[in-house]
Formats: sequence, C-alpha cells, structure tokens
Amino acid sequence: MAEREAEKIELQLDVQVSEEFVDRVPTDLLRKLIERALANEGMGGRVEMSLVVTDDETVHRLNLTYRGVDQTTDVLSFPLQPAPGKKGRRFLLPPDEVLHLGDVVISFPRAVEQAVQYGNSLEREMGYLTVHGALHLLGYDHRLRAEREQMREKEEAALIDLPR
Repeated sequence: MAEREAEKIELQLDVQVSEEFVDRVPTDLLRKLIERALANEGMGGRVEMSLVVTDDETVHRLNLTYRGVDQTTDVLSFPLQPAPGKKGRRFLLPPDEVLHLGDVVISFPRAVEQAVQYGNSLEREMGYLTVHGALHLLGYDHRLRAEREQMREKEEAALIDLPR
C-alpha cells in the first residue's frame, strides 16, 4: 500500500511589524518556520494566522487586558480554536476552507534582550518565539515538566537548521 502524500500547507500569514522594527524582522524566515512547525504537526490545507511584532508597552497592555498579568512578556498567543483534548472541539471544516488558528504577538525589544542573554542570534530568538507562539495556537503548553519537554522538542524540530 502506497503512503499518502502529506497535504501541502497554504499559509495565509498576516504580518504586522511596528514601523520602528520593520527593517530588523526576518519575516520570510518566520513564515518558513511557522510552515515547518505546522507541517511537523501533520497539518495541511489552508491555514491562517497573524503575527504581530511590536513594543514592550503594547505587549504589556495585552498581557494585562487578556491574561490579568501586569507585566510585559516575550510572546503572547491568542488561539481561535480550542486545543485538542481541552474543553470545546475544533470545527470540522469543509474542503478548501481556511482554518483560522489565531494571533501571535512578539515583543521585539524582549527578543533582542533574550538573544543576548541566551547567546542566540536575533534571527534564532525571533524564530524561537514565533514557533513557540504558533505551538501555543495548536494547544501546546509548558506548565508541567513533561509538557515543557515536549514543546521544546517540537520547537527545536522547527528550528533545526537555524544557527544560534
């Protein structure tokens, strides 16, 4: 029996970058990494999500408004679909319908700081935060040690060819 060929991902990615950072954000690379992370999860078809790269103040405000946490953070994810195994169910989509995953918001200043702190290139840190956020949209979490380890493996699989 022949193996079925994996369905190609058609990613509709809405990228919004604050004007002050636009020349430093590798959007083509980030798109490639999201596509790889989704493909690694066996996803195919038409998938839509947004990626926002902004300042600490905006991320702080979103974190306070939507999570009740009065501080900035490096990345926020706002899933539009319930996570598998969690309360609720993903909608069954007709063929050729777009699966709307949600939004990922990254603090560019935090990414710069963390790149230095962890000895990464800015591209690697931005890639890591982007993939991390995308995995959250798919329902992955890192509250428990086993979840953290699983998520870290999936992040590294997407970042495999990206030098530090």
